[in-house]
Amino acid sequence: MANKLHAVSGVTGTSSVPALDWGGVPDRAPCMLLSELGVHVASARLVKDQKSFHKRWVDEDVVVVQVENVFDASVSYPWHKRYPLPGTRRAAADLDTLICSAVVW
Repeated sequence: MANKLHAVSGVTGTSSVPALDWGGVPDRAPCMLLSELGVHVASARLVKDQKSFHKRWVDEDVVVVQVENVFDASVSYPWHKRYPLPGTRRAAADLDTLICSAVVW
């Protein structure tokens, strides 16, 4: 059975992007995590039923994913200020340290 990959772009600017339509996408679907330049930097699985991230509601313009593979270790988690990771005090974290972790993208 072929898996359909869904691209999820990490837009780090302040401009608003339209809400993504994830209605027809099954939970745990494979995703490609794209940098703000559109480069495939990691692969992940959609965590569709998670609506909050460490006591913060997840906005409709982003989704929660579980990082599986990282292709560019120099890329940092782009949402560290809006959705900080526990224990980082909003500091940037490299993607290669987040394998098997849930993040917002």
